[in-house]
Amino acid sequence: MAIVLMPWLMELISLIVLYVRSLKSEKFLCKNLRYLVYITGQVRAGKTTFQAGYANIRTKDLRKRARRKIDFICLAFPDIPFDLIENDIKADFLNGAINSDQEARNLVASNRLLNKYADESYDNYITPHPVPFVTILSQFIDAKWALWRNNYVYYYGKAFYSQITKNDAMDYDPRMINIKNLNISMSEKNPDRDPKNDYHIFPYSIIAEDEKMISGKDCMKFSSFAKADTGSADWMRLIGHLGQETIYYCTTNQYWGADINRERDLATDIVSMKRCVAINPFFMNMWLIRLIERPFYFFLKLNAKKTNKGNRVRPLERNSWQRNLLSYLMYRKKEMASHGYVVYNGLIYHNPADFGKKVKSTTFGIDKLHCTIRLKYCFGSINTFQFHSVQQALIAKSHWVMKDEPKTIQDGEIANRVLQKTGGKVRQMATPPPA
Repeated sequence: MAIVLMPWLMELISLIVLYVRSLKSEKFLCKNLRYLVYITGQVRAGKTTFQAGYANIRTKDLRKRARRKIDFICLAFPDIPFDLIENDIKADFLNGAINSDQEARNLVASNRLLNKYADESYDNYITPHPVPFVTILSQFIDAKWALWRNNYVYYYGKAFYSQITKNDAMDYDPRMINIKNLNISMSEKNPDRDPKNDYHIFPYSIIAEDEKMISGKDCMKFSSFAKADTGSADWMRLIGHLGQETIYYCTTNQYWGADINRERDLATDIVSMKRCVAINPFFMNMWLIRLIERPFYFFLKLNAKKTNKGNRVRPLERNSWQRNLLSYLMYRKKEMASHGYVVYNGLIYHNPADFGKKVKSTTFGIDKLHCTIRLKYCFGSINTFQFHSVQQALIAKSHWVMKDEPKTIQDGEIANRVLQKTGGKVRQMATPPPA
């Protein structure tokens, strides 16, 4: 009996071990990946799924920090009835308010509930001057609005579903961090200005930008834009100040060195991704299901050979009770696989100048990346083929039909294809007649 139960016992131990490792990995990533993270690696190395997993993990961290900030402020001012201003803050939030500083000043204005606390301050015993209450109240409001917003991720085209907050991400446009351009635009007295083009990156958020060379700013596409001072590099330089250490930026790139220097050199961490492996802890159950499936697949193929000599139709294309059973088993496998984990391996460089160097030659050292993340966090939040829409758009515009495919290509035409490439221009050449 013990021998029979041994595989399931190993399965249970595997599940527990992976869960514990995932918790340790979450702490490791939140501690070692700071404000500007670049994820680099070869095609299909796992950059996008790792970024999605990290965005979900950072969401959990930001939500905890918002709650801790509220608790800290309540302890710093124990005599102030914060619960009595809850409705006022919530009403302004629902009306679309985003300026926490203005909200705080309104709450301590004359004839308001917190007016008698306007002269209060917080002494941290470190800085020479105490922090005014209105400044602390602004931080309290930011934390409350973040929790009510329940959305911590900016993603290109909103193509991200948070497994933590159970909603789609906020839309990220690369122009959102061009703060100099935005400041000029917002300073103009233009009543028809689109509010979407105004600055709207909130505290307690993470920007997840996939494939920076494709979805990134215009300056990534044209050298003339790379020389323009849009303010994006200044935003990255000030990221720790802007959100008071609550705003994060993460991007993927197949080669980290392809980014423009003034942004690339500001990276706080570069993750060099080697590979990733998905692990299903329910290996014994999966083995049993596959064992049950085999005879049904065998009989379906055998029956198809008898009834379909041309073998034009796949066995599963026909309706049958066997197909219904196999479909049920497939969904059971999918359900078990969804509770799996993904193991990522790579290196973490903590200084742009150290990228590609050996450990002894680095200034800040190198951390080995060996982390375990829940599969739902990685594959359940994003479409790993997000840019397949490019293929669909090109096919929709194409007039090519299958009959346009040539049956043969002569040697002369192959030679012309090579010889026509002169200085970037294609020169038309006559195809010599076949010998």
